[in-house]
Amino acid sequence: TDYLKNIKLWMRTEEESVISMTLFDIYCTFERYLKDSNGEDYLFNSYDISFVGSLGPFQTMSAVECINEDLLNRFLFYRILKNKIPSRALRLRTNQNIMATFGHGNKFKTELKLVQVTDTGLLFKTKDDFMINNMSSGDYLKFFMKTDHLASLTKNNFKMSEGEIDQILYTRDELKYFQIEEEKIVKSLSFQSAINNDFYLFCRYQHILDDAIPKHFDILMSELKTFLQAS
Repeated sequence: TDYLKNIKLWMRTEEESVISMTLFDIYCTFERYLKDSNGEDYLFNSYDISFVGSLGPFQTMSAVECINEDLLNRFLFYRILKNKIPSRALRLRTNQNIMATFGHGNKFKTELKLVQVTDTGLLFKTKDDFMINNMSSGDYLKFFMKTDHLASLTKNNFKMSEGEIDQILYTRDELKYFQIEEEKIVKSLSFQSAINNDFYLFCRYQHILDDAIPKHFDILMSELKTFLQAS
């Protein structure tokens, strides 16, 4: 953290005032953003930033572009050790293709990735700019998935062939889906979004308008915890 505190930068606001800060300030703001999504505008909006001095030269960039992934990982690990932030609950990483519909009357289709299953919801990733710009034109989004095989996954001690795992949730069956209000979806960029164009959508189980799918994932995570504790 001393290294981050020693790197100064100057940010010029829209009002033409110049704010002096350090990289440590930006990393702490990103930490708060991970906790409760506060500070999104500050992190992802573009500003004139200088690492030289209050008079410049300035470069137009977002504060999040100042973050280095390796340094961020070490910073968060240090903060966890110092009990500044709580360690994360169990999260299951996946790379499942999922079909979704959105927009007025759900007339648009896209495919995105389910990248994480957590105790509280499902995290999706997309690069579809059209979806991001038009999803608010409809009241609801539908995510199509089959959860039939999750029970067999737990019964087999989470052993399946690679081919089975890759498509365990994917379906084009339009009767198998969950629905969620567009305004209830938590939308966010990653700190590398300026480079890779990734956009994240988090659907909390409590907001999903279907009891069956959240229940299946709740059982999956509960069984996974038991399995890992016994291993």
